[in-house]
Amino acid sequence: MLLDLACGSLPPGRFRMTQDQIATVWVNDPKWSASASRQSIWAQWHEAAAALRAVVPVCAAWVGGSFLSQEMEPKDIDCVWIVDEGLLDEVRQDPDARQYISLFANGLIRRDDMRVDCRIMHWRPRPGIEMEDARDQDYAMWRGYWDDFWQRVRNGPEGAPRTRAETLPRRGYVEVVLDGFPE
Repeated sequence: MLLDLACGSLPPGRFRMTQDQIATVWVNDPKWSASASRQSIWAQWHEAAAALRAVVPVCAAWVGGSFLSQEMEPKDIDCVWIVDEGLLDEVRQDPDARQYISLFANGLIRRDDMRVDCRIMHWRPRPGIEMEDARDQDYAMWRGYWDDFWQRVRNGPEGAPRTRAETLPRRGYVEVVLDGFPE
């Protein structure tokens, strides 16, 4: 791996890693042996991935937040599941599947002990850079939104007024390919 992750932090940007690489750096490294939360949060991420993948193939996941930091006890793991829009549209034809997908898409899969904060972003295959229709524009907007979001760091407590420093790219996030992007 080209990144020096000995410190456990990522520089700004998106980095591709495997699930095993994430576990090596942020779960199984001896420096986390005193953590009461990292093993269970990572297990819950796998549980959430399996649950969503039972309904629809997941191209990849963007993972970030305090879990990919030096916090000994992160509150949760943040994740955006990337799903092919054609498959998502197909699966949403079933009312039960649509409701289940909605829970993931809107960050509502939480139960009292669940510490996976997630959303769904549709992936739209676009061979060029032209915006051909409103769906292209929607896709580009959300992709940019999440890329920008993952690189920001809150300075103060939740609910505190935002500062200019919070707009700067100060951390990275990881893309984990799960079922792959359809060709």
